[in-house]
This record gives sequence, structure tokens and C-alpha cells, in this order.
Amino acid sequence: FFFSSRRRHTRSLCDWSSDVCSSDLPKDVTPPDGYEVVLHREALDPGKIIEIIIGGTAIAVANVGGTYYAIANACAHADGPLGEGSLDGTVVTCPYHGWQFDVRDGGCKTHANAQVRTYPVQIVGDAVCVQL
Repeated sequence: FFFSSRRRHTRSLCDWSSDVCSSDLPKDVTPPDGYEVVLHREALDPGKIIEIIIGGTAIAVANVGGTYYAIANACAHADGPLGEGSLDGTVVTCPYHGWQFDVRDGGCKTHANAQVRTYPVQIVGDAVCVQL
């Protein structure tokens, strides 16, 4: 298959395979300054990663044994959707060409000079909040 590096992904919160929509986000949660509520903690099982569009920014949120991490959704190689990749421990594999990134620090396991942006994550009650 050939995938253009210009391909952009614009799935909304209601496109999740878990059928969780923005209306299902935790209620009465005030995120820390500069943070956005992106999902309910129980909406993403351990060992899973998902693509989320929040505030016009595409991010990938991973649940690694109950600890949540957020990285840029676009692979540094060809803009592949990391949120649609596979997660093995702390390493996500891009579904396009197999590049691998550590969700803890954004470091690329495939090419030492490549990296994706990471975003700070805080848990507030049942809400996963990401600083954009």
C-alpha cells in the first residue's frame, strides 16, 4: 500500500471504537490550568492507545498499566496515525511503516534522531486531562 505523507486524520471523539462520545466525558471536572479533559479513565483499557482530536490538535493517548501518556498523533516519518498503531508496553508502532516510539518521552526506537512531541497528562477524578 502507498500512503501519502499529506494524509490528515480528523476523527472526532465519537469515532472511537469504544463508542465513547464527548458527551460521555466526566462531568463536573475542572482540569488544571492549560489542560483539557480528553477522556474518562475507564474509556481506554490498559495496553491500548487511541487517537483524539482536542482543541484542533491530534494526539494519541496511551494507557500503560493504568498510567496515561499523550504524544503527537503524527509519526515523525510519514505522518502515520500513531493512535491507530499497536502498543506493546510503552512502545507504539506506527501502522504505516513500523516506526516505533516510546510514549513516555516520544523517543524513536527505530531512528535515534527522530522524536514525536509529548504532552503532560494529569488525572483529575475520573478524567484524563492533557496539557496542549
